[in-house]
Amino acid sequence: MTFPSTLIIGTDYLSLLESLGHTALQNPDLLIIDQDYSIETIRKIEYFLQKLSYNHQNKVVLIKNIENLEIAAQNT
Repeated sequence: MTFPSTLIIGTDYLSLLESLGHTALQNPDLLIIDQDYSIETIRKIEYFLQKLSYNHQNKVVLIKNIENLEIAAQNT
């Protein structure tokens, strides 16, 4: 089953990305969050997921260190 979007949380993500067909990290259908964990970033994710995918069947959001997410962003 293919979903229109996928959220990946954690550090062991390369094999999962490959299984979804997202091998290149320079990919318009892949959004990587690894530094800014504010509410603006959550809004950026929502905007990213509202658009249609470009090259793939699904869009992927990768959040590397979710434990750094601000409280306001967690509630969004």
